Amino acid sequence: MNRTKNDPGEKKLFSVAEVSYACGISRTSLIRLEESGFLKPYHVNPETGYRYYDVKNIVEIGRYKRLQAIGLTKREMTQFYRGQVDPERFIEDQRKKLNELQHFINEFELRYTEKNYTESFTAFPEMICYCDDISSSSFKEAEYLAYTTYKEVIAGGFRVIPDQPPVIISDNWSDLEKDSPEGCKLTVCIPVKEAFEQDKDPHFRLFPSSDAFSVCGFGDYSILSDLISRLYALLEEKNLRQDGPVRVIILVTQKSTPNDYIFECMVPIKR
Repeated sequence: MNRTKNDPGEKKLFSVAEVSYACGISRTSLIRLEESGFLKPYHVNPETGYRYYDVKNIVEIGRYKRLQAIGLTKREMTQFYRGQVDPERFIEDQRKKLNELQHFINEFELRYTEKNYTESFTAFPEMICYCDDISSSSFKEAEYLAYTTYKEVIAGGFRVIPDQPPVIISDNWSDLEKDSPEGCKLTVCIPVKEAFEQDKDPHFRLFPSSDAFSVCGFGDYSILSDLISRLYALLEEKNLRQDGPVRVIILVTQKSTPNDYIFECMVPIKR
């Protein structure tokens, strides 16, 4: 459709009912958007109080609904619209949400499809962890020691991060397969919300945020060595540079059977 610059069609305004129908949003929600500062009607009749909206208003409503759909809270959206966002903190928070969603997708895909493993690019959020160095001759024992450390952290009065499970780190995961009396040297890391006297206690370590590559697998403990081997093979295949030790996370344990585990092997990478 061709229009001229002065075509009155470009000045078309829409009533609350028209906008509500076109955008799939209730009248009450439109008023709330206005009251919250997200939306300013193009025109409000001073005598009747009737509101009228232009196309730009409708685009703004769509923008709000997109931000809502990707999971931003009302507070985050308010700060976003008012220009009160700390860019670095905001980006870090959204990446954390993205990572959590990726974990969920990996878990769901392994449980309810025919896939044996999944791979994905992800990121490590910055976090403070209570770390405990251990030795173990099997991953089953390592898991037991990890949850023992987890209990000790809670008993010590620290606030853990419930949505961040214990992480087990090692530079030499292959040692778990060897029959060595010393066992494999591992580090259990428990993410915490704050660290009291962090500088004085060597157990607390700050892990910076970083890009990462992840491989998830479903099964019992026997799949772990194959999963780590697959991770290293994919790093080489994709020409990715490792930037730290491999971290193993147990996403879900024993939901229906003793062998019902989902392991995630992650490694920091340099892009």
